[in-house]
Amino acid sequence: MTVQSHQLNAYKQNDLNTLKIIAIYTAIAIENAISYKKVEDVATYDNLTKFLTKFEIMRLGEIIYNKYIDSKQRFCVTMIDIDYFKKVNDRYGHVNGDKVLRMVAQTISKCIRNTDYIGRYGGDEFLLICPGVDEYDAIEVAERIRRSVENKRYDIGNGFEISITISLGVHEITRKDQSFIDAVNAADRNLYEAKDTSRNLVICG
Repeated sequence: MTVQSHQLNAYKQNDLNTLKIIAIYTAIAIENAISYKKVEDVATYDNLTKFLTKFEIMRLGEIIYNKYIDSKQRFCVTMIDIDYFKKVNDRYGHVNGDKVLRMVAQTISKCIRNTDYIGRYGGDEFLLICPGVDEYDAIEVAERIRRSVENKRYDIGNGFEISITISLGVHEITRKDQSFIDAVNAADRNLYEAKDTSRNLVICG
């Protein structure tokens, strides 16, 4: 911040002291604003995957649920889980496990629309919200994600490349879903059916 005058010696010492105080408080205000933005980003986005946090994806889900229920439009939710991820952590370590999570998240990001929302729901679980689609379109998106993850080799360093698969549970919101969490639970049940059946699978219901 600068203060200028065309007059020579326009500012007295008291003026300069006052300006210094204003500058200090302005700097503090700017620093606080930057810190708030950083805190807001941490609260909104998962640091590892860059997906929305669980709190934020659930908050958005409730908003979208109320909007689409009122307008009788369609939307779907999909739960995604990395198959045998514990074995990845146990065999290659948590640092490499984090690398895999980050790379899988990047793969998923390339498969979804700009109008979709995705968040990190748990350790290796993700929640995808697809507004304006029915279950057939949602299954198509889920299959595209599943194939993309399956077909990619994940480089975790030191010459190691590993294969990863995922399981997905898809659910289209209906009037039977009394809340957004009901829809998430339905998608979660489909996810666990996929994992119990064979993994690397999409189940819709």
